[in-house]
Amino acid sequence: MVQKIALYILLTQFVQEVCSKLDRNDLNIRYKLGKEATCYENGRYIKDMKYMNRNLKKVVCIDWDPDALKYSEKNSIIIPKFEGDGRDRELVMMIPFLKELAKPEIQDVRVELDKYGHYKPHIKFYKMHPKYHKLLPPEVRFY
Repeated sequence: MVQKIALYILLTQFVQEVCSKLDRNDLNIRYKLGKEATCYENGRYIKDMKYMNRNLKKVVCIDWDPDALKYSEKNSIIIPKFEGDGRDRELVMMIPFLKELAKPEIQDVRVELDKYGHYKPHIKFYKMHPKYHKLLPPEVRFY
């Protein structure tokens, strides 16, 4: 049985523009959330997953700014900021790891994220599982 994943996009800018590029036919992204789904604190927008009314055992939030996730640290994956480089494949490289997190036997994604770390956890996961070694970027491969 294939498990469906609810994909939520929470951006403080350009929500519709980004989502239309990711999901051209508007079929896969269930919720497109903008600033209205964040907390505004000390001049910054903070993503607080508890306001999503979802089971946080099954929620992952990916961002480049750890401060934007300070209330959702256990559910966070931190990746390098996208700087416009067309060769940047960080999100694409993460897909197999996210598919693993979505498997029914994973009871709580927070436990898995704690195991692999919150900064680029897919790298540690791939290192620990030989079938994924080929996905490691050359600078972190080991033989």
